[in-house]
Amino acid sequence: MAANLASTLAERPADMILIDLGLPGADGLTLVEQIRAQGVVAPILVLTAYELPHLHATVRGAGANELVQKPYDQEELIHRMRRLMAA
Repeated sequence: MAANLASTLAERPADMILIDLGLPGADGLTLVEQIRAQGVVAPILVLTAYELPHLHATVRGAGANELVQKPYDQEELIHRMRRLMAA
């Protein structure tokens, strides 16, 4: 999956990337790290239902810009996405 994503991002750069940590068959944090290792600088927003200690720090340490906990309010998600896009 990461190889396909990397080639897609090389061909068509993204303005923003949303990743769910609960992706079936993938480790979302590893995916974030691989995206950053490819030199992609687009903001990455991670969605998760997990509530683990230090999760925010772990996600940011992997290279993501923002973490949104599920369930989330759609307006709040849109607000955070706009804020990331403006940065």
